[in-house]
Amino acid sequence: LARCMAHLKRSSRPSVCDTLTSIDLCICCSTLLKLCSLVLKHTILKANKKMKQPSVISRKTAIIFLCLSGACIIAGVIAMMYLPIPSTQVKFEIPLELEGMQIRTSKGVHDFLVELADTPDEITRGLMFRRNLPPNQGMLFNLGPEEAVRSFWMKDTYLPLDIIFIDREGQIVSIAKDTEPLSEKRISSLHPALAVLEVNAGTSARLGLKVGDKILHPLFGQNNS
Repeated sequence: LARCMAHLKRSSRPSVCDTLTSIDLCICCSTLLKLCSLVLKHTILKANKKMKQPSVISRKTAIIFLCLSGACIIAGVIAMMYLPIPSTQVKFEIPLELEGMQIRTSKGVHDFLVELADTPDEITRGLMFRRNLPPNQGMLFNLGPEEAVRSFWMKDTYLPLDIIFIDREGQIVSIAKDTEPLSEKRISSLHPALAVLEVNAGTSARLGLKVGDKILHPLFGQNNS
């Protein structure tokens, strides 16, 4: 139950609660219902032993049992209605195949491994529901074929990220640093972009990344060299 409450405190909307929250709530409801049954059974046995004969359940005991049982059932229904387990949520957490990429800054060339998201489904999912992202890894979004002003958000994304917007030549046109997890605020590229790179928050500062630096990847007609 403590785990469920911690999830709910962090989440401003039910949709961002993860699978464990829904399962934990259902388990809690089931456990409480069993506990109510055990308490009622213990009460009856104690009364029988004291009176040395079968006793009738008091109205007060029956009402308490029914109220507790009803509360457990209602909580279970609410958990199923408002904290559903999305059928594709496990799929969201499966990383795509990693491939090499380089970032060229004034400090030198930095090697990265990225997942390339280039289908509508992969682009929509992005890094949603991920709980960790290794250093020098990220996700590169191919938003082509044409450049345009792009906007991203952090809905259902638990990791703080640096979002880097890139033009067709592989040049960085804008950087959104340390974005807020789970936020639905739109983050604009401000300038036309063909692709977006998402990396751990703080990566841009660590590398000294700035507008005009280059991303080296076959997506931009370059080799990693």
